[in-house]
Amino acid sequence: MTALEDWLARIHGSERGAHVIAALDYDGTLIEGFSAKPLYDHRLKHLEMGPLELARVLLAAAGGISTPEEFAKFLDISLEAWRGRPEEELADLGRRLFKHVTASRLRPEMWRIVQAHRRMGHTIVLASSATRYQLDPVVEELDAQHGLCTALEIEDGLLTGRTAGPALWGPEKASGLEALARATGADLADAFGYSNGDEDVPFLDAEGVPVSVNPESDL
Repeated sequence: MTALEDWLARIHGSERGAHVIAALDYDGTLIEGFSAKPLYDHRLKHLEMGPLELARVLLAAAGGISTPEEFAKFLDISLEAWRGRPEEELADLGRRLFKHVTASRLRPEMWRIVQAHRRMGHTIVLASSATRYQLDPVVEELDAQHGLCTALEIEDGLLTGRTAGPALWGPEKASGLEALARATGADLADAFGYSNGDEDVPFLDAEGVPVSVNPESDL
């Protein structure tokens, strides 16, 4: 058997029922690359991104992101461009970019893993530091029960350029999953967790069956 077939057999041999959570990271795990890239590509193509913003984004990315504070700073740079714009504009853009760009980056093996969990009646959860405008289309495509993401602040239907609470990065992703388990009565000791990122060690530690997918060096 291949490693994938062996893992599918393990899923099919696990306990059935919605009380078992299968939680998947999005960027780099469920898809190749990062879901934010098509957003930046779109803005560059339509000349919506000035040289100063581009330089700040590239500088922040080049420096690496290893703490929640660094991620929050990077996110602030990204969100500032959307301040004052209608929420539906970003939601519509997210749907179009998923259809025409991101959907083609879904990892086929992860698709099969999700389907295996669904056949077992497990609760499918996508967990990402991205926004709902990036995550909602894939939640719908996979027919997942829950999507945990970084919430953005909205006032009168307009984006403020700020988050509504902490970004779901690193320890906050683990906290979000733990809150969902409490709300649904699920036991994370039975849960499956999938991620590729070094920052997701707390997220994987929270689950009984942690799985690294195309792992980064520290993971």
